[in-house]
Amino acid sequence: MLSSNADIGFALSVLCANPPLTDITHDTIGIRRDIVLNGGLFEDIEVTNYSTDPVSFTLSLSFDADFLDVFELRGYTRREQRGTRLQRLPSQNGKTVDESELQALSERVTDRLSLSYLGVDGIVMESQIEFLHHPPNVCKGNTALWDLTLEPHQSQKLGYRLQLLTDGQQTPSDGIPATLAQAIASKPQKKTSGWVR
Repeated sequence: MLSSNADIGFALSVLCANPPLTDITHDTIGIRRDIVLNGGLFEDIEVTNYSTDPVSFTLSLSFDADFLDVFELRGYTRREQRGTRLQRLPSQNGKTVDESELQALSERVTDRLSLSYLGVDGIVMESQIEFLHHPPNVCKGNTALWDLTLEPHQSQKLGYRLQLLTDGQQTPSDGIPATLAQAIASKPQKKTSGWVR
């Protein structure tokens, strides 16, 4: 990490460079990560080749969610019963798949990933990840992979938008911004009461 800034409070900007890699010397690739939390989670990643030679590499992002109860997370209670994590394919209209289908589809081309959970109350909670700017070349399980070739001083922008769904409906119900730029422009509203997830 070279620097980070969270002056706005609901946004974070981080500048990084690569460590030594097999075919790429350290500090050749610059990585700027802009992250905003406003009704959903947004991240834009700009990758720049600061070398005078072309570079090729694979960049991966892995996603996961534990869906822990907020009271259990804070240590107030211990759950005796838990829900079930689901494997869902957003590109298949939210279809839930069994293990044999999942194995066959574990490596796929898609512009979305979904992390889902069926609670003991029968409610399906879902974190749906939609890739923006440049979709991954392939997804293996919950890991998105981009095969990138950058010419000298060339940049490539990647990103995603994560939105929460409850039984297939957006949470919050009034929707979320479409892009990171819109999320920054529309400052989050303060909640006066109720729980924020």
